Amino acid sequence: MMPRKPLFTILMLALVTGYALPATASLITIGNLNYDAAVSPNIYNSQTGTQYLNLGTAKSWTYAKTVAETAAGGDYSQYHIASQTEAYTFYNAFAPSTLAVDTLAVQSHQGNVTPYLEGAFGANHDQNADYALFLSDTGGTAGLITMISSLNRVFMSEDYRTIAITDADHAAPANTNRHITWLLVADPVDQELPSPAPIALIALGLLGLGVSRRKSASR
Repeated sequence: MMPRKPLFTILMLALVTGYALPATASLITIGNLNYDAAVSPNIYNSQTGTQYLNLGTAKSWTYAKTVAETAAGGDYSQYHIASQTEAYTFYNAFAPSTLAVDTLAVQSHQGNVTPYLEGAFGANHDQNADYALFLSDTGGTAGLITMISSLNRVFMSEDYRTIAITDADHAAPANTNRHITWLLVADPVDQELPSPAPIALIALGLLGLGVSRRKSASR
């Protein structure tokens, strides 16, 4: 049996932080990006805390459907399409030691510490690669992140094609298994800790429970 003091400490930490140990059996880690489909649909950036919807869930969505699904009332309203700045954060997480600067037209990373495997963060394409679109700073234009498993390289283009043309990636029958997903970023969630008063009440309650049990045991 676990000693009472350590157990009390663990209970207090759990109550205050809501912390739970995640499962790691199917965890995939590349650079600072982590994904465990058995635990969450999100890709997690361990450096920034940013989360992204896996690339497979929305792979067949057109731009219009993506906007509708992430709008208020949509099934994925807790996400939004990645901006160019947010796309750079995702892109740089693959190889944190060689950061790209948000200024050039084309950037590339190569020689990742952990080789990139197709579908590592949710499969959306059938040609040994996965793709993610984002909103370029150039109005009406989509940028593209390309992850190629055969080369273990990740490329980024700030100006891939117009947003209207991106839907062609899903339209033709020949492209059924060659989808390009819009990179969706999870909206920040305020996770405020309880104020000191509730914490004190919880502590006093647990302390009182312990005292009560000791008195009962001594009778």
